[in-house]
Amino acid sequence: MLPEKRVKAVFFAPLRKRFTARYEHALRARFRLRGARLEMRDAAPAAPPLATPQPRLSAAKKLSAKSTRRPSAQAQRIWAEGKKAAPTRFSNGAFLVPGNSIQGAGVIETTDTTVVVHPGRTLKVDKFGNFEIVFGK
Repeated sequence: MLPEKRVKAVFFAPLRKRFTARYEHALRARFRLRGARLEMRDAAPAAPPLATPQPRLSAAKKLSAKSTRRPSAQAQRIWAEGKKAAPTRFSNGAFLVPGNSIQGAGVIETTDTTVVVHPGRTLKVDKFGNFEIVFGK
């Protein structure tokens, strides 16, 4: 919101020239604005881009094949890729630690997502705690 009700001509002339050039360039000169009446409805300030610091990732010092606590593993039979029902292990992703792996068929539940591990695939937890799905053995 500008303090003035109208933009001063000193400001409007260069703004009109830049807007017209960008508009015609974006539309590949199919529409010409020269001589057209323009009305500015909204204006927003633009800030220079901020430098985002590189995140510091901490890698696990050692990998473990065992989780910190026993995952809630209730076996259920689910349909996998339209094939017959396969026994499927459900695990709580909060208890998986770097070095853990889950053989498919499996479902890993976390607070913000659910990861499906299809039969013949393996979910591995890398040294940063990311889930990686490996196809094949």
